[in-house]
Amino acid sequence: MTEERILDRVRLRAICRDDAALMRDVLETLVAEADDLLGELHVAVTTQDGSSASGPVAALEGIARNVGAHELRLVTHDVEAAIAENNWDAVRTGMESLERAVERLRRSAGELD
Repeated sequence: MTEERILDRVRLRAICRDDAALMRDVLETLVAEADDLLGELHVAVTTQDGSSASGPVAALEGIARNVGAHELRLVTHDVEAAIAENNWDAVRTGMESLERAVERLRRSAGELD
């Protein structure tokens, strides 16, 4: 996975006015929020509750759009579609992809200079 696909650093630099410490703080805060949302999503998937699952996925998409986390945004789109179709096998697979995307975003935060 290319770094550009994981995170649009140009966008993040623009948002944070090229302040590396702020960029790291923003990403770390968003990743922590993403972890909480993934926990909520896990509960909703366990009970196969589409309405409860949609909220955390939409919030993850918002996080992704705000910082230019392309991979995370693309995966949220797939998970939203699977929820709408009541395809819980695809939702579970998508949740694993979301977890990997968040982990890559977490590593990106640690690699900011």
